Amino acid sequence: MKTYIYKLCCIVTAFVTLCSCEAYLEPDLSDNQLATSDVFVSDATALAAINGIYGDFTQRVDPISISNGSLSVIGGLCADELYDFTQEYQAYNINEVPFTAFGPEYYYWFDTYNIIYSANAILEGLEDAPNLSEDLKIQLRGESYFVRAFLHFYLVNMYGGIPIIISTDYKENASKGSASVSEVYEQVVNDLKKAEELLTDEYPSSKKLRPNKYVVQAMLSRVYLYMEEWQLAEEYATKLISGPYALEEDPNNVFTIENEETIWQLMPSNANSTVVNEGRWFNPGQTPTYVLTETVLNALDTEDARFENWVKNVEYENQMYYYPFKYKPSGGTSIAQYSVVLRLGEQYLIRAEARAKQDKLNGALEDLNKVRTVHGDLEGFAGGMNPEELLSKIIEERQIEFLGEWGHRWLDLKRTGKADAVLSVLKPKTWEATDVLWPINTKELGANPKLEQNPGY
Repeated sequence: MKTYIYKLCCIVTAFVTLCSCEAYLEPDLSDNQLATSDVFVSDATALAAINGIYGDFTQRVDPISISNGSLSVIGGLCADELYDFTQEYQAYNINEVPFTAFGPEYYYWFDTYNIIYSANAILEGLEDAPNLSEDLKIQLRGESYFVRAFLHFYLVNMYGGIPIIISTDYKENASKGSASVSEVYEQVVNDLKKAEELLTDEYPSSKKLRPNKYVVQAMLSRVYLYMEEWQLAEEYATKLISGPYALEEDPNNVFTIENEETIWQLMPSNANSTVVNEGRWFNPGQTPTYVLTETVLNALDTEDARFENWVKNVEYENQMYYYPFKYKPSGGTSIAQYSVVLRLGEQYLIRAEARAKQDKLNGALEDLNKVRTVHGDLEGFAGGMNPEELLSKIIEERQIEFLGEWGHRWLDLKRTGKADAVLSVLKPKTWEATDVLWPINTKELGANPKLEQNPGY
């Protein structure tokens, strides 16, 4: 882990990317303002620091990172969702992820810990910031705890047990071993609960770009679902469903900037961009790029409004290929969509699953049908299903609803224990049960002797 610790051994380097994140910064920080004392000298510069973190979420396209849209592709390739027509990420498509090169498996680890370090730097800097207003300190602490939890959540789902990094002490961090999965989730929940206490219902910025309490609660409902804490998952999903959000009846509006369904979204770090990164990844040029598998196409009902609006095709050499079309190609002079991270549709399906696991079948069916009828414009399922049948329908609905979105399908197959059964049939020559976790790059293993490689690599 020294490979990133030494590059970030002071807060100056933690914030070095701020000046390039023009879409988020207000005002910009000049080079001579990046010293630790200067970062927290005023409310304006402290705000620039937190905004710089969100800019880092979407800044990189090459090399890629978890939060710049690529997880929607890489996660889909690892699962049964996408086929890599470009062959650039074929290793992920066949689940033979390399661990000696500098690909997604390296940068997802490296860049994510970089941003976690920045969040820790803000938390530590706020401890001695007498010039900042108390309200802003509270807000920034809440946001930093949320960011740290959010990123640890994705790391533990990619790699399994990982180091929990909650300080900027590079000597300590550089030799920190991996915590267990349960310990990581405990830290994630602790950070989210702190954020929930600190943040308010009001968004601190326009267009839902920075987290409020509802954003934290939406993440808590997901985390509790993954932890199989069904009652808490239901409870937190209900907070969102009862909150100031509403499902968009027109699927074309679900990913627009001003829609009612979005809970949290990210804007491109390039202020002049007219398309979010997901649009760049999926929308093809003259040839297909990342196309839907037969598995997905067979799961889609052609009468489903989501098939009509969220899937598009391209003809190549007399054959038709289909790809996710939630984010439209660039056009005009302004951007019409941001990258949606959390939205209400997920909360309904979280509550449906949590209720089904508690034998609250009528409520679970109601939640499932809410998404199916509003987004899909389909008839709702009839009652009479047993819990297993209903849960199967919910997972199928998640496959359709979150098509090409933040690697949901990949994570769902793993957390439900279905990855081996599904992918061993789809990829019989290359799939192994240990492929549910990615390897840790050899550079990180060499830098930190306390890290251990995941099984199967």
